[in-house]
Amino acid sequence: MLCDIYNKIDYQQLIDEAMRVLVSKALNLIQNDTLPGNHHFYISFLTNHPDVAISNTLKKQYPKEMTIVLQYQFENLVVESDKFHVVLTFDNQKENITVPYIAMTSFVDPSVNFGLQFTHYTLEAKQDNINAKEKNENIKSPTKTTTNKDTTSNVVALDNFRNKH
Repeated sequence: MLCDIYNKIDYQQLIDEAMRVLVSKALNLIQNDTLPGNHHFYISFLTNHPDVAISNTLKKQYPKEMTIVLQYQFENLVVESDKFHVVLTFDNQKENITVPYIAMTSFVDPSVNFGLQFTHYTLEAKQDNINAKEKNENIKSPTKTTTNKDTTSNVVALDNFRNKH
C-alpha cells in the first residue's frame, strides 16, 4: 500500500511507477514502427510473476528472470497501460510474450546510455513483510516508566516574543 496511517509515503514505489510509465511511452513510440537510429531495448523481467505469459519451454529455461531484446526481429508489439505483448524468435520458434510493467527489473537502451533499474519486491518478500508486521502487532510493548524530569525546558513559548500593546 502506498500510504496508510501506520506507514510513510513510499517514494521509491512512486518513482518506480513513474519509470514504468516512461517505459510504456517508449514502447508506444515504436509500437507501429521500427526503432529509430541505433536504439534497441534490453528489458529484464521476473518470469515467475503471475501475470507474465511465456511458454513452458522459456519458463523452464528462465525460471526466475529473463532479458529480451527489442531491436530488429520482433513482431506484433502491443502496448497497454499495464503490460506489453510481443512476438520474439527463440531457436527459430516464434514465442508470444506478455510482460506486465510491474514484473520488469530493468530497462536499458544502450545506444544512448540510458537505463532504469526497478526496485523489486518479490511476492515472497511482500508476504514476509506482511507476516512480520502481523507478528509485531501481536507483541506487547514493554511498560514505559516515566520520570519527573522537567521536559518543558526545551519548549519555547511564543508568548514571550509577541508584541504586547
